[in-house]
Amino acid sequence: GWVDEDFRKRMEDAVADLHAQDVRVIGCAPQAVPMPCAMVDNTAVGIQAFHVLHDLGHTHFAILGGEADNISNQRRIAGFTGEATKNNCTWVESNGEFSWQHGHDALAALLEKDPAITAIYATNDHIAVGALRYLEENGRQVPDEFSVLGTGDITVAPYTFPAMSTFRLPFAELGAAAVKMIFDPGLTETTVIPFTSEYVPRESVGPRR
Repeated sequence: GWVDEDFRKRMEDAVADLHAQDVRVIGCAPQAVPMPCAMVDNTAVGIQAFHVLHDLGHTHFAILGGEADNISNQRRIAGFTGEATKNNCTWVESNGEFSWQHGHDALAALLEKDPAITAIYATNDHIAVGALRYLEENGRQVPDEFSVLGTGDITVAPYTFPAMSTFRLPFAELGAAAVKMIFDPGLTETTVIPFTSEYVPRESVGPRR
């Protein structure tokens, strides 16, 4: 799902055309066009991410997001920053691609301007991989100097160095639920089947130095 008027209009037309053919449409992520959805509570992911880091003493964060118009990305950041505001914490933020390169380059730029950062939250594991690479290249210690927390629990997450702490998103269960929703005649365009994330602690998150 994207916050983009041209994309929204094209999605709206596509959904209307499918409905006219008696084809059910189910979203598996938050959408700008109303439809039944099975999706992760992305705001809750951001809230939980903040508390994982804050409970370890971190109060000044770098948030590395994906595309700024992506709704899931927006909600994860909103959850994190909302809790940071409530707890009088501060952060800097950079959005870009959901990619290793963005994580690498964005963290380099943020740390050059703001060396007081002690914890990094990435809204996507690919971004976190790039951040870990930048820190390794520059001899920075994880988690002794910086904690790095990802989102997604991609296949490589246990094999990064150090192994990435992240949030496991239940994609298989979500997909299965979406298929079942196709056959449920009682759904409305506001029906949401929510899923929660699971924190997977590994080695890249630790107490504030």
